Amino acid sequence: MSRNRSLLLLAVMFAFSSSQVTAQKEGGVFTAGDLWESYLPSNVDAFYSETKDDVTKLADLIRIGNWDRQWTTPSMSYPGGENIHLPWGQDLQITEYSPNPINSITTSTAPNAANYAHGVYTSSLAGAGDANRDWTSAGAVWTDSDRDEMQYTGGMPTTLGLDVEWRMRSYTANHGHLNDFIIVELELTNTGVLDVNGDGTPDATGNKINALTLHMQHEPINSMSNRSNGRRGASGWFTGPTSGYDATLDGDGNPWDVPVIFSGPSPSKLPEPHPVFGSSTGWAADGSRRLGVTMNRRGYYYDIYGGFQWISAKQGELPASGSTVGEADKKTIYDSHPVGTGSQRGWYTSILKDDGGRDDARMNHLYSMSAFLDGSVN
Repeated sequence: MSRNRSLLLLAVMFAFSSSQVTAQKEGGVFTAGDLWESYLPSNVDAFYSETKDDVTKLADLIRIGNWDRQWTTPSMSYPGGENIHLPWGQDLQITEYSPNPINSITTSTAPNAANYAHGVYTSSLAGAGDANRDWTSAGAVWTDSDRDEMQYTGGMPTTLGLDVEWRMRSYTANHGHLNDFIIVELELTNTGVLDVNGDGTPDATGNKINALTLHMQHEPINSMSNRSNGRRGASGWFTGPTSGYDATLDGDGNPWDVPVIFSGPSPSKLPEPHPVFGSSTGWAADGSRRLGVTMNRRGYYYDIYGGFQWISAKQGELPASGSTVGEADKKTIYDSHPVGTGSQRGWYTSILKDDGGRDDARMNHLYSMSAFLDGSVN
């Protein structure tokens, strides 16, 4: 059995002890800083569009925000406690490509669809129910009585034979905007036990991971509010949710590499022909776009943007405490840095707006791997 470990660090913007582990697995809801967010790993439960233990209706490794379609858990809510959620919901997914057909349950007719599979959790997997491999902390909890940091930790086996362990952190201090982001660290360990249909009977042992991608995606809406009891409130469907990418240079001359979502003008306020797509509408002249207004019927001005950013992939194990910054970088199968450094920061990550393809493993893998294709690759 091969057990190769990789570390991935993800920043979502705007100490652990055995006493924190709970037999009842819990999702993590962060309320430490100005960014409120919620994480639902698939070993805890399935969110409203998926069905627990049914691999034909599972695609998320971790659901982020809006678990129940009632917005009782925050979805990139900023500032903390604000009753507007930037995206409808978000998904963190992991996908494997194999040169051999490994996905016997796919219904896709796309070329080589059976060569791609998502990594998800079922209660029948080898390692499911093992307190050392299938666990969470008691939600996102304060690390000590100072209440300056919340952590959410856990681990689970997956259908790809990858054990995933995570540590997420959020801070309360506003110095240097420490309270405006959440750090997500993932440790991936290949056990070699492939079980794509999740029934507990391995499809293969000693499985080699030939190519693996992770990606986050979101569905921007910028106009969902909560009632005073915390449940779903008013919807403002006539705000134009806008996605963008900040590649402006930092003080060292390197791109910021930050995908963002923010409130744009209502489509009805874009009456001019679009200069790129050639449509009769969809554009407004420079200087006449009304940005930052969400929930139009209420006239909320919401001059913020939110996003997420891949930081790096590292070799070795997730350290028990402290930072992974000193760990050696892990290269991609193309011998490139997984994100890009210096003036090339962000070169090896993909940015696009999508939510509809969440359950398509082939599509997710291809647009996540950030490789240039010549059209002949299936």
